[in-house]
Amino acid sequence: MVDVAIHNVLTPILAGIITIIIIIKNFSGNSTKTTTSAIWWGLSHILILISVIVASSVLEYKMKIMVFVISVTWLGSTIIQQMVETKGGCNYGDLFSGNLMIPSSSSIDDNTLSRLIFVCLYLFVTLMLMIVMLYKIDSQTPILNFMNENYKYIFIILLPVILVIFNEITILSPYGNDYSKYNSSDVLFKKFITGDFKYGSGSSTDNNKYILRFITTVAFVGVMFIFFINYTTDGNISLFSDIFGVGGSNIPVYIMLFILLFFNFTIESLFLQKCSYTTSTSGGQGLQDFHCRISSYGGLVSLLFISYTVSVLYQIEGTRYKMFALLFMASLMFGWSQMFIRLKN
Repeated sequence: MVDVAIHNVLTPILAGIITIIIIIKNFSGNSTKTTTSAIWWGLSHILILISVIVASSVLEYKMKIMVFVISVTWLGSTIIQQMVETKGGCNYGDLFSGNLMIPSSSSIDDNTLSRLIFVCLYLFVTLMLMIVMLYKIDSQTPILNFMNENYKYIFIILLPVILVIFNEITILSPYGNDYSKYNSSDVLFKKFITGDFKYGSGSSTDNNKYILRFITTVAFVGVMFIFFINYTTDGNISLFSDIFGVGGSNIPVYIMLFILLFFNFTIESLFLQKCSYTTSTSGGQGLQDFHCRISSYGGLVSLLFISYTVSVLYQIEGTRYKMFALLFMASLMFGWSQMFIRLKN
């Protein structure tokens, strides 16, 4: 089992880093904010951080979890509000605070939509990988045996940051640092799913190929994900187990970890022909820059927020209560973020 002292140290550190990034963004992100409102907004987040530190140190279990749940909801709502307000191209500061690069116009173009879908799916699979790996630590299943339990926990909690940064480093790309030809992760994902066919822009034959490729690829990815879930948790977490069966192997975990670490390399090397990725990305210059690619995931603040949320969920006893807490925080974040957006406007 993971030492309780690790929780009491790592949780406030994550909350502290997230708070600092939010406060800096709050003061520098929008010139229409008054200094007074920015100060009060910053003080509210400092109060949340102090509450987390106190809860980690002295409060008993129920009160500590209540403070953690409130902090997750408050920080998450603020991150959503700040990213909604961020428009236009990215800059180096967005590496930390995030920029989804959503157009100012009411319509979202095809490149932006595919990028948002890829980011959501990538982070969701990362979250599921973290849950499975933490489950294996709890069940005393041998995994990552070259680390002790505490280092395993730290590694798993920081997986969102590790995976995204490692994947977006172009050292294994066939083009290296030749950004004029580099295809970003979302473009590679789109080409993998659609076969680079474009629906509605060609003949009916091309449209049929697009639909067939989309359906078969989505079905393949979906079945592989079900196998990953079913054959890593001995059936404790499973989907359609009566059809696909269950198991407790570590091999699916290592395969998924490899794919997420080397997503670009895997897609370019195994699933696409050279002619599919020699064309420069049409996503614009923004995604050619490393800091813009990281910012498209929501920046380091969103990745650390996922780590913080999982660290809080891990400290809640019982799988059912973890699920209830996650649903409660997600619904409350949606409501609070809408309130924060209205207050800021």
